[in-house]
Amino acid sequence: MVYRLFIVCCWIGFTCSAWAQEAFLEAHPIDIELDLCLEADSNFTTNAMISCLNTAYMAWDNDLNEHYQLIMDQLSTELQDHLRNSQRSWMAYRDREVEFMMEMYGSFQGTMWKLSIMDRKLEITRKRALELHDYLDVLTFQR
Repeated sequence: MVYRLFIVCCWIGFTCSAWAQEAFLEAHPIDIELDLCLEADSNFTTNAMISCLNTAYMAWDNDLNEHYQLIMDQLSTELQDHLRNSQRSWMAYRDREVEFMMEMYGSFQGTMWKLSIMDRKLEITRKRALELHDYLDVLTFQR
């Protein structure tokens, strides 16, 4: 299940070792759904794979926003300001990273580069969502 995405990532030139290690340790339901989508016989085209990745991206983005709000609800005003600034900086990073990839890969031939962009955008968002999970776990544990 994880293998297909791992192979796709390696095939397009990305190193997915951190993602693969996390996935083997404990698979998140969003990642499981992504794997199932990518493994479906009907999803062998680039556009179908991009659709699978986009669905997972949207799910991780929703998860990120939910956890952000749960954390904000538990923080003091001062810490809310710090997290808000951190989140704004992260969003700027994400947007600039995607912009760079679109510019760089946009000049390459072939549709597989679209997979690279979508996979990276997904992974950036997934990583931030998991960071927010960790923050919420710490806050929950401390109460």
